[in-house]
Amino acid sequence: MRSPQRAPDAANGLRATSQIMLDKPMTVKVDKIGPAFGSLDDVVMISVSRFLALFLGLAG
Repeated sequence: MRSPQRAPDAANGLRATSQIMLDKPMTVKVDKIGPAFGSLDDVVMISVSRFLALFLGLAG
């Protein structure tokens, strides 16, 4: 289960075509997190939240 691909543009700031790997949630140590490299609009993030809740069994 992955989100649709997002092409880079001026609005999202992505450097390459990207997708969110919703089927691989994982914890990451704080010292391994770098600076943000792009952003997604609210519509996409709501979709991500819904897919993640469904994947984790929190949606019913």
